[in-house]
Formats: sequence, C-alpha cells, structure tokens
Amino acid sequence: MNLDWSNFSMYYVVVNIIIMVVFTAVSAIGGGFDLAYLLKELHKKQVDELDDGRVIEDSSE
Repeated sequence: MNLDWSNFSMYYVVVNIIIMVVFTAVSAIGGGFDLAYLLKELHKKQVDELDDGRVIEDSSE
C-alpha cells in the first residue's frame, strides 16, 4: 500500500473528526447528567423568604 501525503492527510483528518465527535458526545452526556443533578439539588433547597440579597456591612470585620 502506497501511503503518500494525501492519504496521510485524509487519515489524519478522519481520525481527528472521530476523536472530536466522541469527545463532544461524552462531554454533552456528562453535562446533561450534571445539569440534571443541579436541578434536582436546587429543588431540594429551602428558600428563605426574608432574604432579599442585600449585604449590610458589619463593623466587626
């Protein structure tokens, strides 16, 4: 089999595309699991209705 530069380049590109597709799929699946976990944990959290988000500076620093 004669492996010249055009064949090498084609194989190089194809292998990189395969690696990219696998990496993207694994990252998307893992991100989906993490997002589901985050949403599940956020639904468990107790909400303090008195907390309006303000920060009052304290002199006891």
